[in-house]
Amino acid sequence: CTLVIENIHLNQEDNESVREYMKAEARFMRAFYYFCLFRTYGPVIVWGDQTAPSDAVGSQLDRGTLEENISFIVSELDKCIEVLPMSITEVGLQEGSDMGRATKGAAMALKSRVLLSAASPLYNGNELYAGMTNYFGKEIFPQNYDAQKWEEAKMAAKDLIDLNYYSLVQADQASGDKFVDGIRAYQNIFFKQWNEETIWGWWMN
Repeated sequence: CTLVIENIHLNQEDNESVREYMKAEARFMRAFYYFCLFRTYGPVIVWGDQTAPSDAVGSQLDRGTLEENISFIVSELDKCIEVLPMSITEVGLQEGSDMGRATKGAAMALKSRVLLSAASPLYNGNELYAGMTNYFGKEIFPQNYDAQKWEEAKMAAKDLIDLNYYSLVQADQASGDKFVDGIRAYQNIFFKQWNEETIWGWWMN
């Protein structure tokens, strides 16, 4: 992803708006992959815009702190939110074969999920991680509970909701039975391709 960000300007087959979209798309994917690593392993090394050097010495490297990881991912997503369109058609991409690519809504949703993880009891003042420091002597996990992190997660989610771009899938035909209609609405999430509840997805036939 970093190589794409660095070299997308060499692409002369697409116009400037598509190149800027693809650059933001690569930035979004990099942030997403960092979050995948974070979910699996906890805080990791953050290379940022630097590619991992070939002469890196493992014994002199260590994971960054939780705050460094979250701050980097969120800052990258904020950059994406400024550039990515709500719909891929805004940059000339096609509905159908190009569906499922990164959008502003996807970046906002991922930001909300990342901040929610940071606010959760798993990382927000968890005493089980007390004393864990990295190679550089930094405490990897914050030990002080911060209620403001919940507020940040809430506002990120509300920003996405306030777009009024997405909505809950409903039953195709109301039966009058709320239980039956609820089941049919839930089924439509999976059976109705590119439904209005899909923020970021990929449908396989």
